[in-house]
Parts: sequence; C-alpha cells; structure tokens
Amino acid sequence: MNVKRRRQRGFFADKIMKTSLFIFPNKDRSYFDIIDEVQKVGFDGIELYRACELLRPDTEAAEKIGEYAASKGVAISCISVGANLWRDNPSEDILLLKRYVDVAKALGTPYLHHTLGSVMRHKDMNLRYRCILSNITKALREICGYAKEKGITVINENQGYITNGVPFFEELLSEIDFDNYGLVADLGNILFTDCRPEAFVGRFAPFIKHVHVKDYLYKSGGGLFPGEEWMMTKEGNYLYDAVIGYGVIDFQKVFRILKSAGYDGYFSMECGRETGLPHNIEKGLRNMKRYYENC
Repeated sequence: MNVKRRRQRGFFADKIMKTSLFIFPNKDRSYFDIIDEVQKVGFDGIELYRACELLRPDTEAAEKIGEYAASKGVAISCISVGANLWRDNPSEDILLLKRYVDVAKALGTPYLHHTLGSVMRHKDMNLRYRCILSNITKALREICGYAKEKGITVINENQGYITNGVPFFEELLSEIDFDNYGLVADLGNILFTDCRPEAFVGRFAPFIKHVHVKDYLYKSGGGLFPGEEWMMTKEGNYLYDAVIGYGVIDFQKVFRILKSAGYDGYFSMECGRETGLPHNIEKGLRNMKRYYENC
C-alpha cells in the first residue's frame, strides 16, 4: 500500500474494530432476545448488565446465556455490576462482586466490570478523598485476589465527580498492583469532570482493557438552564445524551491514541433512553466504525 492511500484510510488501517453493545434492558426482554438483536444489527459482542436473568448472581443462567451467545457468534465482552466501595464497610458489595466473578466465569467472559461508587450531586461532595481512596483500594485487593483464582480480570471505569479523572486513577493505580486489574475508559463520563477523553486515554492507554463509547451535547453553565433532561458537570456545565458523532467528543483522536498503544479490546456502545432506540443504535454503530477506520 502506498503512503498516500494508507493516509487516506487511516494510519492504523490494518487494525479491526471489535464492537459491543452495552444497553440497560427492561423487564419485558430477556438476554436471549437482546443477543438476537445484537447479532442482527451487526455488533461483534454484547456487554451484559446486572439485569434480566442475571439480576441475581445465577451461574446456571449465566452458562445458558454464554452458550446461546456463542451459538449466535456473539462474544460477551464483559459483565457490568453497580457497586459502592467507598463506604466504610462495603462488605455486602464485596460479597456480591465475588459472586459476579463466578458469573463472569460461567458466561465465558474474561472481565468483571463494576463501579466504584458514583457521586453526581454537589451536595454529596462532603466525602473525604483519602478515606474514599483507602476504602476502595482495600476492597479492590480482596476482589482482585478472589478473581485471580478464577482467571477473571477486574476492571473499573471513571465515573461521577470523585472516582473519575486522571488524578484519581493515578493514585488508584499506584495502590493496586494485581496483574488481573485494569481500567474501562468511559469516553463520556470523563466530561463530567470537565476534562477531555483524550487526556484520560492518553495517560492510561496501556492500562485500558475495555472502552465505553458514548457522546454528549454540551452547553456552558454560563447560560440559561437548558432543562431537567440535561445533566450537570462538576464545574456547572451541562451535558445531554447524544448519538455517537452528534456530540462534542473527538473520537478519531481518542481511537488513534488507543490504536497506537496496541489496544485490542472491545469498543462497547453505551446507550441511554433515546440513544438506545433501534435507529439511533444503528447510527451510532455506523459512526463509531467510520471514526475508527479513518483515524
């Protein structure tokens, strides 16, 4: 391939994007239904959530889902569980996450993704940073130790006002030295700290095992309040869920950084209420692939 053609297609044109869909299902659908839909739309994999048949940590149900996904040629990129580890006594969350380690094993996915505890309101910012970090790292050591015995890697995303951004994860990674630990780069969540996703990905690319892809419209907090549907950032600006490519994120720049670092994991499209509509999912997948192929 000549240099000119290579530049037109993208510098890393030989890399293939692995796509996944992360959607929060309602009670009217099973994961078997959603796997069928994922295959039909053209995703390579699915990111499961603690819902439907997996609302409780049921390994038998997980095995059936894993077998069905494999029969349809759909990979399970990871399973995601909500948790809060910055509390003084997160023993119940630790126990729950250990049980979902077993679910991940039964599903046949290498990753358990869980939240660390999200603060999204300024009135809840009266938490002591060092206490939060200490509680989280203590809990993670126990979870990672259990997961290592099962051959599962634990991954955490940047989320909210506190457990988010480059400084927080600099400190967290300095405390967690398990080889079965990594990060989820949530390209939309970083905006809630009024930082850019390329700053987060540019710093932590070698540690990133999974990527959440979503987009937001942005309005400065200096103007009139745009409406209750909008979410506020840490510095008082506003974000609104958008189809991938309709918002403010420079995906080509972010994808280029990940490619240059040798990232070979899944790009999991995370959908909200409106972006999860079938026609918006198709648009998002189209744009996500386009940006990846041209970066």
